[in-house]
Amino acid sequence: VNAAVGVVPSAWSEPFGQTALECLAAGTPLVVTRVGALPDMVENGVSGLVIEPRDPVQLAEAIRKLLNNPDLAREIGAAGQERSTHYTSRIVYEKVRDVYGQAVKRNQSGQVS
Repeated sequence: VNAAVGVVPSAWSEPFGQTALECLAAGTPLVVTRVGALPDMVENGVSGLVIEPRDPVQLAEAIRKLLNNPDLAREIGAAGQERSTHYTSRIVYEKVRDVYGQAVKRNQSGQVS
């Protein structure tokens, strides 16, 4: 990826931001909005910048911050690349399997969530 900054300015509740994950994996510094799963995927100020949705001023400031500070952009890109390793298909499969396993156990024991 040759992008200077990745931007995922979603205004709706993203269940999983594939574009954000691709930016993280490529080491592209990233700006996302605080909706859906995006703020869970990106640690604000560490692996990306998280802003409020529908705020063009904040969006422009975040992009400008990364473009004007190459050292920060590199740090965030590297941290994002590390963070992307938490979303491999194997890791996600194991987490989903564990959640379903816990739900089945609760159901079998008569517990209600």
